[in-house]
Amino acid sequence: IIEASISAKRRHGPWAEFARLADSACAEADVIFYLTERDKPELSKVTGADQKLIHLRPFLDLSSKEISPPLLSNRGKQLIAIGMHRHDVKLESYRVLKDALSHLDTPDWSLVIVGDGVAHQTVRDMYAEFGDRISFTGKLDRPEIDIRYRESDIFVWPGVNEAFGMVYLEAQLAGLPVVAENRPGVREVIGVSESLIEQGNPARFADAIRTLLNSEELRQNRGQKGYEFVVENHLRDTASGTLAEQIGFYTQLTVPENAKKQSGLGQNPGGGN
Repeated sequence: IIEASISAKRRHGPWAEFARLADSACAEADVIFYLTERDKPELSKVTGADQKLIHLRPFLDLSSKEISPPLLSNRGKQLIAIGMHRHDVKLESYRVLKDALSHLDTPDWSLVIVGDGVAHQTVRDMYAEFGDRISFTGKLDRPEIDIRYRESDIFVWPGVNEAFGMVYLEAQLAGLPVVAENRPGVREVIGVSESLIEQGNPARFADAIRTLLNSEELRQNRGQKGYEFVVENHLRDTASGTLAEQIGFYTQLTVPENAKKQSGLGQNPGGGN
């Protein structure tokens, strides 16, 4: 099972049957893969002696051969935020970011907001006080988003109650320094600890943005570190290696020898990997 979920609070209420099925499936699995450390404690409670609990890091669907070092604008003015416009924790992240920008006194900054949804007008109204500093792109496809990353200087997203946030991986792969709140899950996909700001402190969040806006060298340094972090830990190469190692291990343990011979498992006629 990959990205297994065990949650006692969901065993009552509208999600109870789904929680029961998830518990049952976990009990049957030989290998349980969890994506972040925040998932591990509850999974550890239900993992039997004959089961393996393995960390599979969240990953982008790209291999190291499909990427190239990023080329950024380095204008030092352009912020970008990407998130759906929903009446839930996404909207709360937009509120937290808006409060932080209210403390940002650096001249000439601007923010591109990528995303759409049922709360779109609420988000627009929320940021109306900043006037033409804010631009809204609506929903974009992948090539358009990649262009927006390249045109920007800093990725800003608080990450309220995010499981981890794929956008952080995307932004860092694009070479952008990140400013986010220090939250479980989120902190595991950000490669520069200085990018993480204590929760509930909009002035400190603004300070972190200001510091990056004022230093091209710092932006480049953190952007490079974030890029290297994602390449090393969060691409398809690493994920497939983790899966192959664990699934191969259990194949060798559980498949009878006669079945291996019939299927070719364990044979390597070409001598390669």
